[in-house]
Amino acid sequence: MFLESDQSTAVLATTRTAFEAETIAAALRHRGFAAQAVDTASAQVWSGAIGSAKVLVYERDLDAARDELRRIRSEGAAVDWDSTDLGEQFDAERPSSRFAWTTVLLLVLAGLVVVSAGTNRGDPVIQTIGGAALLLAAVIGAVSWMTDTRRDRR
Repeated sequence: MFLESDQSTAVLATTRTAFEAETIAAALRHRGFAAQAVDTASAQVWSGAIGSAKVLVYERDLDAARDELRRIRSEGAAVDWDSTDLGEQFDAERPSSRFAWTTVLLLVLAGLVVVSAGTNRGDPVIQTIGGAALLLAAVIGAVSWMTDTRRDRR
């Protein structure tokens, strides 16, 4: 984004999320500023606990970019979100359903590994534990599937 290598950059804003930094940088670029979000990967991984995302601009544009960022934020605050049409709502998958299917996947993987280890060793106890994990995965999967299809019928 910064094409002039002899110009120094300055931090315009420090944000908690990569999304916020990228949004600010895109808004500034749309208004003619050379802006770039940096450290977005670390902010995403650590959720702002250790690192944070930053928005860089040329140092010579820092004051003008600050003024423009204030204008952008005031425009966003002036929107009456109660009267704004946000489009039609969509049905997102419930987090509990995602958790159940993730649990099923992990139980299947663990069950297969344990059954395989028990078969290689010839140990029926380990095979039984692996089989129990697979059976538990099947039960959780069946209950989740029935719950999901029942919800879809409504």
